[in-house]
Amino acid sequence: GLHVEGGQGWTLATMYSKGLLPRQENVPLTIDAQYVVGFNWARQAEVRIVKDIDQKYWFGFSVESPQTIFGNPAGPNCFTGAAAPGFPGGGIPEYAACGGPNVNSIQAYSDNYAPDLIAKVAADPGFGHYELYGLLRFMNGRVSYGAPTYTGTNHATTGEGIGAGMILPVVPGKLNFQVSGLIGKGVGRYGSSTLPDVTFSPTGSVEALPGYSVMGGFVGHPTPSVDIYAYGGAEGVSAKYSGAFGYGSPSLNLSGCGLELGACPANTNNIVEGTVGAWWRFIKGPWGTMQAGLQYEYLNRNTFAGSNGKGAAIAGPSANENVLLFSMRYYPFQ
Repeated sequence: GLHVEGGQGWTLATMYSKGLLPRQENVPLTIDAQYVVGFNWARQAEVRIVKDIDQKYWFGFSVESPQTIFGNPAGPNCFTGAAAPGFPGGGIPEYAACGGPNVNSIQAYSDNYAPDLIAKVAADPGFGHYELYGLLRFMNGRVSYGAPTYTGTNHATTGEGIGAGMILPVVPGKLNFQVSGLIGKGVGRYGSSTLPDVTFSPTGSVEALPGYSVMGGFVGHPTPSVDIYAYGGAEGVSAKYSGAFGYGSPSLNLSGCGLELGACPANTNNIVEGTVGAWWRFIKGPWGTMQAGLQYEYLNRNTFAGSNGKGAAIAGPSANENVLLFSMRYYPFQ
């Protein structure tokens, strides 16, 4: 059959449990609504068309609302707001629109000139679920100059990525294994960690950052009322710089990173997570379901090396976080 979808929904880059239709997304079972590091997802406006062959082989194409995450130089460099000169010659890097007489008047939004394009093929041959997809993005920035010229130049680039995933029934009906990932350049915002997609060069050109995300795990159903899960994932982005400009520059002054209230402009290199949890549906009837969940997650964030402010190289800071979550939920008539 032929299927058409329009409106806000899960991006086609999201992993599916079967097919490519809405409400079949394979979203991690976590309490944490940012899910798991390495999980590729977004909720955004889109128009999608999907063709299936006997409900076994699926071909999808989606045109989706874009958004770009910029790395250094940082700051609210808005088309409608003031920004400090950032480039040789007094240029001001601008990459977001802020303010304005609309419902998003306090928000910043990127100035992409074309939507994201995603094409995906999926297969449900009878044992497991398999996916392969490609992603194409169009990203834009601008450098503006004050007196005496009062001119500016636009700079554009593309981002491309390839992703894949699969779900295997290790013990049919009881235990599944899954793995998925995305690699390319300018693909950071499709990961849960929302790492940067692009940065500026010293000339103001927009440079896409190479990056990756990967997630794997097990989901078990020991009884009809209990679900247990264990996931692990990682996301990373590569440095791209020239002198102090760009992302991950070793000339960034990180001397304040170990000081309380100190300035720490370190750029994230990678983030890793491991998490386990379970759900117990202790009441299920005609009026709905009551369930309780418990989750533990460990996260580790690492940054690029920099300078001590006196010309010597120092390691970038890293941080760990342990999180314990508990949830009680009621689902009416489910």
